[in-house]
Amino acid sequence: MTQLQEAAARAGGGPSEQLVGHFDALTDAFERHGFFGCPFVSAAVEADLDSEARAITMQHTRRRQAWLTELCEKAGADDAGALARQIGLLIDGALASGRLLQDRAVVEEAKSTARLLIGSHL
Repeated sequence: MTQLQEAAARAGGGPSEQLVGHFDALTDAFERHGFFGCPFVSAAVEADLDSEARAITMQHTRRRQAWLTELCEKAGADDAGALARQIGLLIDGALASGRLLQDRAVVEEAKSTARLLIGSHL
């Protein structure tokens, strides 16, 4: 969360710019060490459904979605919850595809798609 929020803050501007800018955290991670995906998703995939690891992962995901929803509301989205869920899917998709393909271009594609989504909701 901290990395996403810091990247959003660096994007400056208003909430719309921050919703796009937070994808830079994924690019930053790739630049540091390649894409290893999301440690929360990795833990959840390997853990039992009733495990503490999965519960922590779900807590992180809910926290991320609450933050995205708040940004979407501040941006004036017509359906902040839907936009936040769509952006969450873009984040998860970029992390999974980046892990599989080891290609940071997937983050740029997700970021571009986020711009289009945001524009369609405002």
